[in-house]
Amino acid sequence: MPTTEEDIDYEGSVKTKDESFVRYPDGLTVRIHKVERLPDSAGVTCTDDGDCQPGVIAGHELIRVGVSMEMAEESAPLPLEVTGPSPELFVGPNREATETDCGFSGGEIEMCTETSENAPTRVAPGNKVIWYSTFIVPEESKEMALTVYPGEYLTDFTFTDVETLLKP
Repeated sequence: MPTTEEDIDYEGSVKTKDESFVRYPDGLTVRIHKVERLPDSAGVTCTDDGDCQPGVIAGHELIRVGVSMEMAEESAPLPLEVTGPSPELFVGPNREATETDCGFSGGEIEMCTETSENAPTRVAPGNKVIWYSTFIVPEESKEMALTVYPGEYLTDFTFTDVETLLKP
């Protein structure tokens, strides 16, 4: 377990045992809980200027990622940002950014706006919170990386080889 923020790598492959999660000195463990393809049934695409359109752009698919944040029993509670771990999905060898889709929640905490009515405000010791985000991804994308921002004072971490977690 790292003892300082400087001991934490900035990225790691989900294919290796030690890099499929990141553990911070304060007792927080962040890992990818789930990666799945979604049907294009309830998708809504919104641009930065607030223009929203139903459905997903042709040649793209919806990829939903769950990120878990768990605090160790002996830790203090961790306050959460209103946007949770703010995951961002990047595709391709140059890690091009993808857009977030806000049309599917499935009953879980789906982060696609600045706040969520059901969003927790902290992770208590011995507890886990799972955040879901849905991204619009080009169908031909072969490489995916997910960057999480667990908190204002914690090092960002990028999970690589995320595409290997998708079931065919």
